[in-house]
Amino acid sequence: MTDQRGIKPLYMAAGPPEQSDMPNHRWALAAAWLLLYGSLGNLSAASSTGQQPGAPFIIDGWDTEDGLPENAIISMTQTRDGYLWLGTLNGLVRFDGIRFTVFDESNTRGLNSDRIVHLFEDSQANLWIGTETTGFALMKDGQATSPPEIGLGGPERQLAAACEDASGAVWLYNANGELWRYSKGRFKPFFLGPDVASTNRVIIAEPSGPVWIGTDHRQCAIGPIPPGPSLELPIAQELAVGKLDFLLASQKGGYWRLADGRVQKWATNRLERNLGPYPWRRLTRVSAACEDREGNLLVGTLGEGVFWFDSAGKATCLSTNQGLAYNYILSLLVDREGSLWVGTDGGGLNRVKRQVFDVLEESRGLVVQSVCGDSQGGLWFSVNGVGGLKQSTGRSRPCIRTAKANSGWARRAGWRAGTSTTGKCSRRVTGCRRKSCGQSPMTPMATSGLALAGED
Repeated sequence: MTDQRGIKPLYMAAGPPEQSDMPNHRWALAAAWLLLYGSLGNLSAASSTGQQPGAPFIIDGWDTEDGLPENAIISMTQTRDGYLWLGTLNGLVRFDGIRFTVFDESNTRGLNSDRIVHLFEDSQANLWIGTETTGFALMKDGQATSPPEIGLGGPERQLAAACEDASGAVWLYNANGELWRYSKGRFKPFFLGPDVASTNRVIIAEPSGPVWIGTDHRQCAIGPIPPGPSLELPIAQELAVGKLDFLLASQKGGYWRLADGRVQKWATNRLERNLGPYPWRRLTRVSAACEDREGNLLVGTLGEGVFWFDSAGKATCLSTNQGLAYNYILSLLVDREGSLWVGTDGGGLNRVKRQVFDVLEESRGLVVQSVCGDSQGGLWFSVNGVGGLKQSTGRSRPCIRTAKANSGWARRAGWRAGTSTTGKCSRRVTGCRRKSCGQSPMTPMATSGLALAGED
């Protein structure tokens, strides 16, 4: 599976970890051992920047040539100190916006694998690091440890999802169905009834709601945890679902549910919004999701790029057609500044920013030296090399007026400037003043240009 630029999937090419039909004796031993003995920034420089003409986004990119150890970015999180952390098959990576720092088995004691598949930071600034074959590690203040009671590894025991509930307890859900709860320094395992093989395992903490667990064909809410040694997980309620693809807790309350081919917003067991059918093909796998700062949903797919929903529920597709490095998405993150970070499966790391400025169509391709507004709501700007003064009314079909050359000239600094019916123009100005324009000052675009001045 290769795109037109020769990029191949690096992580998903092998498919999800297989689950054995044999009893998981190591899981049972770990649980028994536990019961017996207890338990424990804006200055970034991208290698490439892409923007399609007229596109509302600017996309930057980084790959192995810029210091990434691997071009498959499997997981991402931004920690409270502002760093961006990336999980790759060649180590844990910290990105400060300028350089990548790699943590691996050779330089980080307590990190028992370089193959990082899941990252999660809790409210106590603990970074939970899920590995592909050796369980997971816990990093605090730059020190990594591997809890022995859940350190037994294997591909089937890799961390698939994690969340923190309202009490501060951290829930860890493994690919083979193991469920652990970490609270007050102690781990406790739970059994979620008869386990069935599932390619999808999610766990989320709904704000002001329960903790939800999801598999391919089941969605259930965890009830209050009783005291005592019982390993049976209390189930408060279940929601009917045919095929569950993703659950995502919403910052504004409730959660997003991608299931049965539809995008929906729920509040516990009540449907709040139905955004309709998937805008991607039904057979395309959902691989990641997050929200932007306004609470709008973003969805990453394996093969069709990213779908960014607006407040009205309309989705915009971001793919290689818009400048993304690759359409196979493994991870998504919106940082505190509102930038979208996209981890691809072979194309490296992308940052997507919305366009802050729009180009005035009449000025596209021109060198504009000075800008000023008038009292009628028009916009005057000078253009280098054109020999005139232009005005845009700002309407949907702008009217452009150009001062003709050699018509009522006033000579300034060796250059002729035209005169309009509302004033004179001069060459050496750095912007416009409130007195001459009747409007708020505007930032000049060059140290010399044209300005509309009042009559002498």
